[in-house]
Amino acid sequence: MKKLLTTSLTLLLLGCANSTTTSTTTTEENSNIVESKLERNLTPQSSMEEQKSLAQNNNNFAFEMFKEFQKKEKDNIFFSPYSISTALVMTYAGAKDETKSQMAQALHFKDEDGRLHNNFNALDLHINHYEENYTLSVVNSLWPAKGFTFKEQYLDTIKENYGAKLRPLDYANATENSRQIINSWVENKTHNRVKNIIPEGALSPSTRLTLVNAIYFKAKWENEFSNYMTGNDTFTKEDGSTVEKKFMNQTESFIYTENDNFQAIKLPYVGYKTSMMVILPKIGKYNKVMEHLNNYYTLINSKSSYQQIRLKFPKFEFATKGYELKEPFQNLGMVNAFEDYANFGDITEDESLKIDKIIHKAFIKVDENGSEAAAATVVTMRLTSASPIQEEPIEMSVNRPFIFFIKDEMSNQILFIGLIKEPNS
Repeated sequence: MKKLLTTSLTLLLLGCANSTTTSTTTTEENSNIVESKLERNLTPQSSMEEQKSLAQNNNNFAFEMFKEFQKKEKDNIFFSPYSISTALVMTYAGAKDETKSQMAQALHFKDEDGRLHNNFNALDLHINHYEENYTLSVVNSLWPAKGFTFKEQYLDTIKENYGAKLRPLDYANATENSRQIINSWVENKTHNRVKNIIPEGALSPSTRLTLVNAIYFKAKWENEFSNYMTGNDTFTKEDGSTVEKKFMNQTESFIYTENDNFQAIKLPYVGYKTSMMVILPKIGKYNKVMEHLNNYYTLINSKSSYQQIRLKFPKFEFATKGYELKEPFQNLGMVNAFEDYANFGDITEDESLKIDKIIHKAFIKVDENGSEAAAATVVTMRLTSASPIQEEPIEMSVNRPFIFFIKDEMSNQILFIGLIKEPNS
C-alpha cells in the first residue's frame, strides 16, 4: 500500500481581448496549445541557500494564511500553501506598480535581485522527484480565451520557469464546456481526487485566462504502522468532550523534541526526502503553541535528535469545503488586485483585469500505510468596471487537537498544513 498526496491549483482571469499571440501552436488532449518559443530552463542557477530562503519566505506566508483560516474555521483545517504561492507567483509575474507591491507583501515574495522566478523554478524542479515507491510531480498550465493577447515577456517567464503550456478555450460561446474541460484536466492530474474545482457560475463569457498548478505526491511511510496494532481509544476535543477514534500504534526511532509547551515528531516518508511533522500542544498550551507556531516549526527543523518513541497516532480522513481566500488576502494587505484599479498590465496591455475570487479545496486521508490527499485553489479575475536511544521509549499519544505539516526536508518548504480538531476515522 502507498500513500498519495495530490494538490491542484487553478487561477482564473476574466477580461476581454481580440488579437492573437505570436507563439507556436500544437495540439494535445483535444485542445490547442499555445506555447512560448522558449523551453523550460531545467538547469536554473540557484544555490541551496537561495532555495531555502525562498522556502522560508513561502512558509512565512503559509503561517499568516493559517492564522486567517483559524479566524473562521471551526472544523479541521487542511490546505496547500505551496500551491497557493505557485499560482499567485504566476499571477504576480503579470502585476505592476502598487498591485505588484501589495502581492509581494502578502505573499512574502522577495525579488530585489530579479531572481524570484528563477529560484521558484529551481525549488520546483527539486521538489519534482520520482523513484520506486515515491512520486512527487508538479505541473502548470494556462487556458486563455481564443484570441487573447499576451505580452511575449510574460509568456516567456511562465514557460521558462514554470513549464506552463497554453490551451485556448472558447469561453464566450462555450462557457460551460470550457469549465468542464478544465475540471476534467484537473481531475486527471490529481487522480480524480479534486473534482469540480471550478463550480458552476465561476466562469463567464468574459473569462480570458485560467491558470492551473497541480501537485501529485505518492509515497510510502518509511516506517509503516501495523494493522494489527490499530485499535479504538479516546480523543479529547477542544471543549473537553471525548470521542472514540481509531489509533495506530508503533514503537520506533524518530526525530523528536519537546519543551514545556509541546511534543513534536517527524514521520519520514520513504527515502527521507519528505516528512510529516506533527506538533502536539501539551494540555493547556494550545493557544501558546498557535501563537508561536512559526518559531516552533523553525526550532523543530533545527533538531536532529533521534529518540525511541511509543507513538499513538489517529487515523483520519476529511474533505474541506471550498475555502474563499479573497478576504484573507485582503487582510494580509493584498487589496488592489481585487479592485477596478488593479494593474496586471504585464500579462496583457489590451485590457484591465482584477482578481474576483480565490477558492481552495482539499482532502486528506492518513492510515497505516500512508496518506491520500488532494487540494485545489481557484482564483478568478474579472474585467475592471543524532542522540543515543534511551532504554524506555518516550510516550507520545496524539489524542487531542494537533497540527501537522507535509514538508520537503532539504528546503523545509511546507507543502501542506493541517489542524486536526477531531479525527474523522
